[in-house]
Amino acid sequence: GYSVSLKHFAPEEMNNVKKIILMIPGFFCRRSVMDKLAREMALKYGYRVFSMDMRGRSKYTLPRNKRDNSWTLDDYIQDDFPAVIEWIK
Repeated sequence: GYSVSLKHFAPEEMNNVKKIILMIPGFFCRRSVMDKLAREMALKYGYRVFSMDMRGRSKYTLPRNKRDNSWTLDDYIQDDFPAVIEWIK
């Protein structure tokens, strides 16, 4: 019932490492804080980069019922992060 948000930065040319970078901002900031660094990692260094916004960190990830904000750090670690890793795979 919750959403996370991912922004994808794709390189013009992939480097030969072929690794994907997942950037997760700190708990007190939004994904947009990472956009400049993510863009640089993609365009300058050739990585595919995903920048993650966890539930409640942006208007896209707020629960549908605005009163339901009872999630915890455990929810991020046990639910959100594994769901994003699985989606990227």
